[in-house]
Amino acid sequence: REIARRAGYPLKHLMLAAHLRALALVTGEADLVTGVFTHGRPEAEGAERMTGMFLNFQPHRARLAGRTWPELIEEVFRAEARALPHRRYPTSAIARDAGREELFPALFNYTEFPAYAEAADAGALITDVRWFEHTDAPFLVNVGRDISQARLELTVNADGRLLAQPVTEALARLHTAVLGQIAANPEGAVLGTTDELRSVEAELRTYATTGLPALTDPYSTTTTGKDTPKR
Repeated sequence: REIARRAGYPLKHLMLAAHLRALALVTGEADLVTGVFTHGRPEAEGAERMTGMFLNFQPHRARLAGRTWPELIEEVFRAEARALPHRRYPTSAIARDAGREELFPALFNYTEFPAYAEAADAGALITDVRWFEHTDAPFLVNVGRDISQARLELTVNADGRLLAQPVTEALARLHTAVLGQIAANPEGAVLGTTDELRSVEAELRTYATTGLPALTDPYSTTTTGKDTPKR
């Protein structure tokens, strides 16, 4: 959080930048698209009492080559700001407009629920929170705080038919290693590396043909809609 504060942007965008770096390491691409959770709950009095599914996903593209971490964090922040007015445009319509069946194989979600901490401050005892969710994307990264709001948690979910448990666990370690890279050199190059990153990369290469195609194949074409061979 302190690194994000020094960069002048919310923690969410540092975590999103880290997620994009992890995808770059997996795919071998530096021009990436990931899906980012957003919502379209009406901005009107009483809207907080409405029930329904207001979530949506927006494609966020980032180019990592030549970027430092502060530059990438700023880029993803500004990209989300530009996309905000369009947050209610359905993902399915975006895919149709782009002429693609799948826009992104990975999703990123960041949440904070300060109401939990406020309830605890008011004397309530929250002993556990259980989540149950499905995703039609092969890979989902959730970042948020525990119920006390004191600890940051990163969890990964995957379609077990496409990404086996060992692959998913390695991808979680990869995200952790990228955060270690940022902590070690907050002003450094995004495409830099560390011993920990190299170790997890080597492990992931063993799954290159058996466990990762569901995540890497969509990046074998450019994100501009023109099919071109993977570099």
